[in-house]
Amino acid sequence: MLKNYFKIAIKVLKRNKLYTFISLFGISFTLMVLMLASAVLENELGANPPLSKRDRILFLPSFTGQGFEREKISTYDTTEVNGVMKIDTTVTTKIIEGKVASNTVSSLSYKLYKDHLSRMKTPELISVFIDYAPLDVYPQGQKLTLNGNLTDAAYWKIFDFRFVEGGPFTREAVDNKANVIILRESTAEKYFGKQASYLGKELAWGIQGSFKVVGVVKDAHTSNRSVRADFFVPISWAGENELDYPQAYFGSCVVALLAKTPADMPKMEEELRNVENNLEKANNFDRYMIHEKNAADVYAWQFMGTQETRKGGEFLGIVLGVLAFFLVIPILNLVNLNVTRIFERSSEIGVRKAFGAKTGDLLLQFLFENLIITFLGGIIGVFLSLLVMNVLNRAEVFGVTKLTFNLSVLFISIFITFVFGILSGFLPAWRIAKTPVAGALKTGKL
Repeated sequence: MLKNYFKIAIKVLKRNKLYTFISLFGISFTLMVLMLASAVLENELGANPPLSKRDRILFLPSFTGQGFEREKISTYDTTEVNGVMKIDTTVTTKIIEGKVASNTVSSLSYKLYKDHLSRMKTPELISVFIDYAPLDVYPQGQKLTLNGNLTDAAYWKIFDFRFVEGGPFTREAVDNKANVIILRESTAEKYFGKQASYLGKELAWGIQGSFKVVGVVKDAHTSNRSVRADFFVPISWAGENELDYPQAYFGSCVVALLAKTPADMPKMEEELRNVENNLEKANNFDRYMIHEKNAADVYAWQFMGTQETRKGGEFLGIVLGVLAFFLVIPILNLVNLNVTRIFERSSEIGVRKAFGAKTGDLLLQFLFENLIITFLGGIIGVFLSLLVMNVLNRAEVFGVTKLTFNLSVLFISIFITFVFGILSGFLPAWRIAKTPVAGALKTGKL
């Protein structure tokens, strides 16, 4: 039966080439956009190395210190000494709770990590690192600008980088300020040229000396600054002024917390509130706030919100809403096209019903026909998506982010195609399946 439906569907597509072209174009273009959007979201927010544990990671990229308004209150006390009135003035300062006079936002200090965050009980692992260390190097006399991360040893246990060769540096290397470096695969090739192996080679870093390559990792195609560096060295190479600013608790560090399970994420946030409340007040700061973000919040931060806000859920809601709206419009257009196309076949439906065809059979047939054209459009959409992805990647439209058409995107695309076919075909199929026999034979209209 399905074989016959398929043959009929092909003949119908050939019958009116204009409707077929418009339908295929609308379906393929719509699905191409949806597939590209799926590829971006899967690449940025999917559980992909080095962020395979993203649903258990909390990033602490910023810290706020607030100072409240202060009111000076003078009290006067008069006393008589040897017949002379003496006035004693006492000036006290009253802190007006809640009225913010100053607001300072920056990254975290190493001291805040060492004295407080590293002692948290809820996380399974805690890492401290600096996620932006610009460096100019000159291989073969040519300037090459790199961006590095200065990390501790726990960093490599939280973020699962794929090592092409070698491995992460150890805690001993961090404690001893070892001259070791891990390079991104593309960075190693840019600096040393194409080599069979980069292990043991040395990269010159100005007055810091030469750093021995102990590992090479696959490129992380993501916009997340915590993992997209060109090179990685021990955090002990950061200067004291870089780790800790003069103001209490402010510095240039980022902290990552890894929960034991996704269910422990709220517990980690609750413990962070306890850390905030127990921080010693200094430098006229009366309230401290540690701003945590999950992977979605970090990605959304590029487009909306501030360091203090978490907009990941809202951002995803907006994106999904726009995609849903984008999907509804072509579905309605395709419904109208299908109604027009099926309009021409009302006589055929009347004859089939006269010979005993059931409503359910007709409904199945026309849904099947619509799925055929939808999947044809989907196949075209896949090829268009691959073509556009290649163009976008070559043009580096998304920077270091590289779009890939992986299995997750493929399954999402198949699901979208199926839903598209059902939604755009059900109403016309239902209307034609319910057409009275006599009316269809007599008027040829629905």
